[in-house]
Amino acid sequence: MRKPSYRTAQESSIELCRIFNPVATKHLKDCLINSCVSFVESYQRIPFWKRESSFGYSKVCVVTINRHEYKKARTSLADLDPYYKEKIFLNIL
Repeated sequence: MRKPSYRTAQESSIELCRIFNPVATKHLKDCLINSCVSFVESYQRIPFWKRESSFGYSKVCVVTINRHEYKKARTSLADLDPYYKEKIFLNIL
């Protein structure tokens, strides 16, 4: 009899976007929560000598979602304000 294989969360999760602006992060989280998309946000520190390329911010928010909810997340981002859409760096699959 074959044992069931369980996928880990890292195998089934993909990076949706990276955001430098904390206000845009809040609006993105509200948009994903309203459309019932589960997500994980993590923050990565940016070294001092690389902050010029990251608009002077000291950390970046990385939003990861489940691979199967990618289409739902992208359609929910269509409802986001265009001002905040410019501040989000999406990963295109």
